[in-house]
Amino acid sequence: MAILMNRPGGPTAACNTRAPRDRSARRPLPRLRSAFPPRSAITLIEVLISMGVLTIGILGVAALFPVGAFYAQRAEVSDRADAAAAVALNDAVTRGLVDPENWVSYELVDGGSRPNPWGGAIRPGSRVNGTFTRPFAKDLRDRLAHATYRTWNTGGTNQVAAYQALNHHAGSLFFVDPFGVASGVSGPNQYTSAESLRTVPASTQSFAPITMLNRVWWSPWLSTAAINRVSVGRPSGNTVSGVAPVPLAMADELVAMSDDLAVELGDRADRPAQQRVLTYSGGPLSRQADLHYSYLVSVVPRTPEGRDALAYGGRGQAYDVTAVVFNRRPLNAYNPSDGFGGVETLARAERTCLGSVVSGGPSGGELRLFTRRQTQIDQFSNTLADNLPWKDLKAGQYVMVYGPDPNSTPARPLLYAQWYRVVALNDDDAKKVSGTVYLGPTLALRGPDWPWAASTRSQVEPGLSADYGGDPSVVQDDLRVLILDGAVGAYTRTMRLEAGTAWAD
Repeated sequence: MAILMNRPGGPTAACNTRAPRDRSARRPLPRLRSAFPPRSAITLIEVLISMGVLTIGILGVAALFPVGAFYAQRAEVSDRADAAAAVALNDAVTRGLVDPENWVSYELVDGGSRPNPWGGAIRPGSRVNGTFTRPFAKDLRDRLAHATYRTWNTGGTNQVAAYQALNHHAGSLFFVDPFGVASGVSGPNQYTSAESLRTVPASTQSFAPITMLNRVWWSPWLSTAAINRVSVGRPSGNTVSGVAPVPLAMADELVAMSDDLAVELGDRADRPAQQRVLTYSGGPLSRQADLHYSYLVSVVPRTPEGRDALAYGGRGQAYDVTAVVFNRRPLNAYNPSDGFGGVETLARAERTCLGSVVSGGPSGGELRLFTRRQTQIDQFSNTLADNLPWKDLKAGQYVMVYGPDPNSTPARPLLYAQWYRVVALNDDDAKKVSGTVYLGPTLALRGPDWPWAASTRSQVEPGLSADYGGDPSVVQDDLRVLILDGAVGAYTRTMRLEAGTAWAD
């Protein structure tokens, strides 16, 4: 209700009257009585439970730091390795590592129990056995041009023997590995080495899957290894051939990668890290690195003609060239008294086993690993179970899968070899089948399409006839898987081995 009032000395104003408020709206809700008596404190057990929950929570949070650091480090290694692999291949081409004229290989003895079309005429008697002093390309040219070899290589049974002899001396797959060779020779100015270092893997125990199982598809590589390890040669007046492998210091400059820069944190944690720099007379020269990453190069000819073309630089043929990056690769220490010439460290880090195709598809497939020994051959441990080839294999590593192509014949051998990344590893069914047969994990691999079909053996319960304990009937049950410790990256390019320059294809 509005009432108009005239105030003296002022204008007329309007005043409103308010209705009285309902005071009952402010009344508090009735308090419910608890069924339990009021408590003035908590019990000791409640304190202990609270402390336990708090402690477990803190420990759980604290446990995340090392776990996170582990995965962060693994991601950093994978990232660096993938980036470094492509750079390493370009670096290898520029430095001439893929030029066969620069290769130096192990000096083998001509003759022996195997067929020998050369009769000792290729290697002069003054060249010393057991040394990395053989000029690879020149020696291969001389063997290909030899009259007896050319006669044998015209067909028939002698042609198979000619391939066996040439594969033994020259190899079919090639690993350019200056680091591995230099760390296993007797000294920076010497070239004496163990014979097991000439092949990959270095361990003679790993030759058993090839030398002890004589299958028709492996007959061109009977009693030998398919992979030949070579180094880069340097002029040497101490050898009859005039070349010797580069020493360890030079190999370190060739294949060690400086992606992991060395830093110092200093005494004070509040100060930033400082880059270590190599100086001379007070002036900076270059940034220092930890050099944990290094690489080797694998050269895979696609045909026998491609292997023979290496004698003339590989020109006109296509090759699958791969730069394989290692993180903290094990090195040797030469020791002539240990029976292995100082290659035990490398031999432990290079292993091979048999593989059977479980499934195939675009960009890889699945392989089942196993090993089958006719006798208990193991040069580093007393029992085979202590030194299974896949014992240190993990997801994220790279392995080489190689074996005869399905179209390979003894008269024209074709060897397929490619690098694959281990995506997953399932060892739930790994077990011992017999005293010399061990079933390993199933690997999911990512990489190029392989030419083999899926095997029926992989679906058979191990231990029965015609399974892993028996003789293989098809080539996809008799493949080889090469495992190198520390191989964390690989980059492959199909290319021609023109000249070792930056302008090559």
